[in-house]
Amino acid sequence: MRASTHSNTSAFAANEKVGESSIRRWKKELETNPELFGANKNKANCGKRLKYPDLEEFLIKWFNTISREKKFAVTYSMLQSQAIKFFQNQNYSDISISKSFICKFMHRNKIVRRKITHYSQKDPSQLTQVIENFRTELYDLK
Repeated sequence: MRASTHSNTSAFAANEKVGESSIRRWKKELETNPELFGANKNKANCGKRLKYPDLEEFLIKWFNTISREKKFAVTYSMLQSQAIKFFQNQNYSDISISKSFICKFMHRNKIVRRKITHYSQKDPSQLTQVIENFRTELYDLK
């Protein structure tokens, strides 16, 4: 049920168990700025802008190909060297990539340093056989 289709705000508010003032405010927001209606306005456009957004995209693509597709562990120094290569290809000079930049990059993109411990999991059909064997061994022990 939409509030904008109802002419009686108090009836709609009573039906939906919401305050009338909230309904009026929502109607006003919807009429003035429909594309921002319901968005979190407190966090919109906050924070410092990235200085090199192209570098971010390049590093994310590189990270995904190396860590996810090729299953290699990525270190800080590997990310740092790729960033330097990116700047060399773009003909920038006097650019230094610090460890704190790499740490912030990883935090922004929710990348965590982890060790790859398993390359694959067992197939569920194999697990049922293993479980059955374990149960028979336990039954034999009783």
